[in-house]
Amino acid sequence: MTMKYILGVDGGNSKTDYLLCREDGTFVDILRRPTCSHEHAGVGYDGAQQKMQSHLNDLFARHNMTVKDIAAAGFGLAGADTPEQTENLIQRVKDIGFTKFGLANDGILGVKAMADAGVCSINGSGTVALGIDDGGVVLQVGGIGPLSGDHAGGSTGEDRYHPGDGRTARPRFLQYGRVRLPGHAARRQVEWWRA
Repeated sequence: MTMKYILGVDGGNSKTDYLLCREDGTFVDILRRPTCSHEHAGVGYDGAQQKMQSHLNDLFARHNMTVKDIAAAGFGLAGADTPEQTENLIQRVKDIGFTKFGLANDGILGVKAMADAGVCSINGSGTVALGIDDGGVVLQVGGIGPLSGDHAGGSTGEDRYHPGDGRTARPRFLQYGRVRLPGHAARRQVEWWRA
């Protein structure tokens, strides 16, 4: 019997990662492509499906496989914020050919990567906080744009300093770039959060 594959998809608003493993957990490949979000640049659900299909064709071609070789898949997609959006995205994934898969807002990935229960806050091109309690109940806050106060957490603030009144100097803090926690500090933060 030929071993099948497991596919994980992290479809955020700025990029999409496709992680391919064998059923036994052996890493096979990872593919990063631009976002497949239906909300990005007004592509809608048809455009999201076309982008996912194109990305998956690239990944599958590298391994001489098809969607039928996927035993199961998990999709964490930005824009799966309301029941209607989630159902539309589920239908698009079915239309690509997937039969056994789960699909939820991409915030779920931050929890499930570490544990069965917990909280994840995404502050990228969009913002969302998602939590799962010990009973498996999911609560999502944000992620639906200005209606929920989501004005995107990924902004460096640079846009706030160019109000069009002649003040165009780059704010001093922006010249330093992003601040990254050293590995030991990040591990402590994770250990504290899980405690």
